[in-house]
Amino acid sequence: MDNVNKPAAISVAATVIVCIAAVTLLVLLGGLAWWLWAMDRATQWETLRPLIATGFIIWGMALSLLVLGFMAFRLLIKDKVKPSAAPVRQPTRPAGGEALYAPLKKHLHARYRLHWRRKVRLLLVTGDEAAIEQLVPGLRQQRWLEGQRTVLIYGGSLLSEPDSEQYAALRKLRHGRPLDGIVRVMPSSLTLTPQISESDLRGLEKNREPLGYAAPVWLWKLCDSEW
Repeated sequence: MDNVNKPAAISVAATVIVCIAAVTLLVLLGGLAWWLWAMDRATQWETLRPLIATGFIIWGMALSLLVLGFMAFRLLIKDKVKPSAAPVRQPTRPAGGEALYAPLKKHLHARYRLHWRRKVRLLLVTGDEAAIEQLVPGLRQQRWLEGQRTVLIYGGSLLSEPDSEQYAALRKLRHGRPLDGIVRVMPSSLTLTPQISESDLRGLEKNREPLGYAAPVWLWKLCDSEW
């Protein structure tokens, strides 16, 4: 910073010295001309004293005017070349629900590039937590899993209140068609009855409003296995 300001300081000092020298030279030449032609080269002190005093007064006034003019000129130039203060933009961060699936969006963009929205399927997995964990281990903790162009997203139970923040994030993740489908996972011990179907239907209707899209629904019932 000091090295940058040194040339400007040297330039100002040189300008001041040149101005003082020029004013002094002009006053001396003017006084000499007056002494030669108007005073007939008089050498008496009483005659020279008014000339010297007048010369000093003229020298001081001229120097003051030059200094004021120089300062005004610098201020004018500084105002003209001063860059306009532009507002500093802070880096934006995903806010609220949008940050929920920011890692997923980054992952899909890195793997499938620009048109990833048309290359992958987004499925919301809902149902009993234990059944979801049995079908897709780790989905609840990681919130989403991706493989073979299919993304499984944890949706929780249909009996709970819809997560408006999650659905808002899904709408921003892929506009128009946020989901390709909803998978309802049922444990093997659960028997599908009209009451359960009605309850699931109401849960789907509640989820449809914040999602803004009616996605197809598949039932996935787990079965006991001896393996």
